[in-house]
Amino acid sequence: MTLINTRDVEDLEALISGGAVSWPDFLSRKHTSLYEEVSFHHYVYEACGGKIPPNAYLAARWEQVSDMIGMRLFGQQLSESKT
Repeated sequence: MTLINTRDVEDLEALISGGAVSWPDFLSRKHTSLYEEVSFHHYVYEACGGKIPPNAYLAARWEQVSDMIGMRLFGQQLSESKT
């Protein structure tokens, strides 16, 4: 059994959506003797060469939320326009 928290789910989502891993194989390797004593986050970090991939959905959502906050508080978006 593997217990994961929200951060781990977000990391896994980024890996799968980016095509970096196949989830059944990736999760199965966590249970090998090499990784069994390592936390899931550290397993992801090590398996990805020391870099957690960015989660495109979270980045886009964060931009939307920050823009809503900016409009309500300051009357302008906080992020730069991408157009």
